[in-house]
Amino acid sequence: MIEQRRVFTHVEEIHHEFGPTATVPLVRGAIAAVLRNPYAGGYHADILPMMEALNPLGVALAKTLCDAMGVPPERIQSYGKGAIV
Repeated sequence: MIEQRRVFTHVEEIHHEFGPTATVPLVRGAIAAVLRNPYAGGYHADILPMMEALNPLGVALAKTLCDAMGVPPERIQSYGKGAIV
């Protein structure tokens, strides 16, 4: 059901941004996936099967981003998520 088309990963180290220079740089990252929408083009009353099918992808993307950032999940200070349909 889930067809992954692309993944974009971005990681940056911020050494100085306003105020004093950080002794340890802030590492900030983002990851995005482009998926095929199996429900496009019609009405579907129940989209819960796709929502459940996305759970493993969400976990995999989080792990991929943590690996790219070089930090374990417990060091993540904040996060956000979203979807564009």
